[in-house]
Amino acid sequence: MTDAVRIYKNSKMFTYVIMVEIKDKKVESVSKENNIVQLFNNGEILGFNIFDESLFSSYADGFIYPEAKVLSELNAYLKENNLDYNFTYNKRDYLQVAEVLEVNKVEGSDNLSLCKVLVKDQEYSMICGASNIKVGMKTIAALDNALLSDGSKITSGEVLGVYSQGMLCSLKELGLDKDKKFEGIVELSKDKKVGTSFYDLDWGKEYV
Repeated sequence: MTDAVRIYKNSKMFTYVIMVEIKDKKVESVSKENNIVQLFNNGEILGFNIFDESLFSSYADGFIYPEAKVLSELNAYLKENNLDYNFTYNKRDYLQVAEVLEVNKVEGSDNLSLCKVLVKDQEYSMICGASNIKVGMKTIAALDNALLSDGSKITSGEVLGVYSQGMLCSLKELGLDKDKKFEGIVELSKDKKVGTSFYDLDWGKEYV
């Protein structure tokens, strides 16, 4: 499975539990095997609740980003418990440098714009509410299936009847502006190459 999974640890309330969300849907049925509760909707696996203090014991409570090491540990644990799932996630594919090609106001909204942006060699339509959006700027686009540092998952969908294929990001959304010093979406220097991964940029040179 290559879709982003959200993993949360809670060691303080009730019983120690690792919550793994694969799909955000209503849980209709469950199946328990040893320490693992599987969650289903119409036969589709939605996630797990794992009650085992040995899993992710070295991690702090809260959201655990699905880095390769984390997913490897999760996959091994599930396999040991006779559950054959193989989760993979390449975060570099989903947060990338984009160039804004068009900006058009969304009818019926005071602050939303529908933007056409270029990522690598593909154009995307994205809704943006930032006032600093403009044609020609370079910024960071979160594509469908992107997972932000706080656990927010970006998915394509409709906003005011307009289809959006992702999100243009602020520094705060990228986890780089906890003090909220920067307004609007991040504006990169013009020399940044479209399609470059967010994780390949040297942020220390551009922002403090």
